[in-house]
Amino acid sequence: GPFVLSWPSSGSFDVSLSVAQFGCFSPITTHSISVNPYPQITLAGHDEICSGDTAVLTVISDLNGTGFLWLPGNETTNQITVSPSSSTLFQVIGTSPAGCVSDTASSLLTVKPTPVASIAGPTQICEGDTVLLTGSSTVNGAAYTWIPDGETTSTLSVSPASGASFGLHLEADGCFSDTVSIEIAVDPVPEFSIPDSTQICPGDAVSLTAQSNTPGVNFDWNTGEFTGNPFLSTPSETITIPVFAFGENCTSAVKTTMVEVLENCNCEVIIPNIFTPNEDGVNDVFSLADPQNCVFTAYSFIMYNRWGNAVWKADKISDTWDGTSLFGKAPDGTYYYVFVYSYKPGNDPSVEVVEKGIVVIAR
Repeated sequence: GPFVLSWPSSGSFDVSLSVAQFGCFSPITTHSISVNPYPQITLAGHDEICSGDTAVLTVISDLNGTGFLWLPGNETTNQITVSPSSSTLFQVIGTSPAGCVSDTASSLLTVKPTPVASIAGPTQICEGDTVLLTGSSTVNGAAYTWIPDGETTSTLSVSPASGASFGLHLEADGCFSDTVSIEIAVDPVPEFSIPDSTQICPGDAVSLTAQSNTPGVNFDWNTGEFTGNPFLSTPSETITIPVFAFGENCTSAVKTTMVEVLENCNCEVIIPNIFTPNEDGVNDVFSLADPQNCVFTAYSFIMYNRWGNAVWKADKISDTWDGTSLFGKAPDGTYYYVFVYSYKPGNDPSVEVVEKGIVVIAR
């Protein structure tokens, strides 16, 4: 019957056979057997990659001419390039030219998740605003890096003076995200000017106009209703009006203007007709009184003696005369004045007044 033989190593071996029966032996027959080696294969390459990346796996055999079969994929080259979406066990076997099949070589290729970055925040702000950008990652524990600031927190507070771009990229366990960015447009805040204050007489109307060089600006005078520009009103008492400007996207800070309703628009100056400059502390100086606090736009008061010579001049209402002139003490007697002044009653045109009269010095 058959006789099974095996050899622990490869090589060429002779097998001899002699048959004996009833004490008789046949001639010895010798047969030469070649024992071929199994290929010894080694698998090399990456053992981990980031998702989306590729890995190169290479198998090496100690026998020339070895053929290979990879699983999965059924590739037959000694080197394969793979990009699995999840961790995968790759296996390869080698077959020698003599048909001897190697043991299976295996390599577990671990696929680590690559973080995906995103940024949430406004894309349009007003000049001077500060906004918060919030980054997020698809992988927990990722490290953040903002561009160009270099901040490493998940949020970034920014206040760009003009349009700007901010980027973010992530790193998690050696895997890096693509850089994402957000563009922020910066709109100008409307600039405008208004009068600090305006005076009107009772019953008069006031027209206030805000001036701005910013196109497309509207104004809210904040009196309980939108009144447009100019602002028209007939206030019965002094008021302070807040106003702000607003454009398509941005609103200015609030400014205020005061409309003063004068109690008496007639500027009446009280001119005494006698004084006694005798240094007794009573009525020693000549002075004018202005109970309405007039707003003078021009002022000239000239005192003359009876010969027409000017002995005293004043250019503001606070000036006083103590009864002296260039020639010393003015003698007792009658003096003559010409008083010319102009004042502005509220929003009305300036009014000029000319008054003439006498003043007596009586020591």
